[in-house]
Amino acid sequence: MNAFLDGFASLMDYFITQWQQILSLTIEHIEMTAIAVGCSILIGVPLGILVSYVRKLGKPVIGIANVVQAIPSMALVYFTGKEKMRN
Repeated sequence: MNAFLDGFASLMDYFITQWQQILSLTIEHIEMTAIAVGCSILIGVPLGILVSYVRKLGKPVIGIANVVQAIPSMALVYFTGKEKMRN
């Protein structure tokens, strides 16, 4: 239990000494998230409306969306594997 309290005290000390950087990075994260969500809405809503009118476009649009979603995962797998190979 004492180790837990020491760790918690260290964490609180870090928050107190680095609060400006934590706040700055939190705001930056919120901004990037808002931009990503906004872009997704600007692309996704019109595509959804288009697919609801032209049913034949449904499968290609879903296929492209799946590929776009898979790209970051593939990059993560690549970089994780590359790091393990170095060690």
